[in-house]
Formats: sequence, structure tokens, C-alpha cells
Amino acid sequence: MDHFSRDILEDRKPRTPGEEGLADMRVLAAMAQSIRDGRAVQLNE
Repeated sequence: MDHFSRDILEDRKPRTPGEEGLADMRVLAAMAQSIRDGRAVQLNE
């Protein structure tokens, strides 16, 4: 997170693309839904 903030402040390209972070968030959301629903969740749901 520190690197990302510094990249924004210094107008540099981030080390990790936003698409990768979005994919990570989708996985975390599916995990949370799986826990709530008590079932396996496909990432495309």
C-alpha cells in the first residue's frame, strides 16, 4: 500500500496493475459469500 501511495504522489506507474488488485478483490468477495452462504461459490457468480 505504501508503494501505491508513493506512486500516486510521484506520478509513477504502480508496480501492480489495478486489474490484479480487482481480481484479488473478486476472490475475497467470493470467499466472503461462500462463508455467509455455507457453500462453494464460483468466481463468475
